[in-house]
Amino acid sequence: MLNLYKEQYILLNIAHQIVGYNSTVSIPSHLIEREFNITNFLIPIIIVSFSLITLAKYRNTRIIIILSKLFLSSKNLEYVLKEEMRINSISSVALLINYFIVFNACLFLTSYHILHQSTPQSILYSLIISISFISLQIIGLWLVGIISGENKSINIPITETVILYETFGIILFFVALCWMLNPHLSVLFLKVFGGIILLEMIVRFSKCVLSVLKRGVVWYYIILYLCTLEILPLVVVYLYLKVNFDY
Repeated sequence: MLNLYKEQYILLNIAHQIVGYNSTVSIPSHLIEREFNITNFLIPIIIVSFSLITLAKYRNTRIIIILSKLFLSSKNLEYVLKEEMRINSISSVALLINYFIVFNACLFLTSYHILHQSTPQSILYSLIISISFISLQIIGLWLVGIISGENKSINIPITETVILYETFGIILFFVALCWMLNPHLSVLFLKVFGGIILLEMIVRFSKCVLSVLKRGVVWYYIILYLCTLEILPLVVVYLYLKVNFDY
């Protein structure tokens, strides 16, 4: 028993030396909710994105070079897709999924840090916008093919769109990663993100227009597509943000 008291006395002296004799330790009377860390939420998403890019590179070691060549020129598109990178390959599918993930991550960061929405709202907004954005682009091209009667001619623009998704998905991965690590620079990263999406739309539209014009699609169908399925959705999104968020 004497030894037990000695041990308790020694432990008490050590505690006093660490904390101090005049220090008081307060025990909360109720549980305190921990502050939500947005970085912990996004880290698994970035890890999944990185894993998909790694998988694509592992399955096709030249995929980055191939995408770079196709981005600069589409002269040998059909040959490249047949011999070097099939559009339905594991590498291609992995990069498509990656684009959807990092695009959503950037939209989420925009909603959370710029529009100051809650986490559930930011997730919902990012999913709605990303699905609508991608669907309108693919469905819009498909509708042009139906209206013009050139279903076969429209396959190339759809393929060009998919390839651009794969290419810009890699770029957006680095944007999302840097944005997540530097949330105080959200305004700057929003401009970078917006600039990349604008560049993607310009390149995609240019490539699609050239490909369908070469195949004899009437030009006014292209104007109809541009006005109704490219410009109009952007105007609607802008007006919605302006009215509801005063941004």
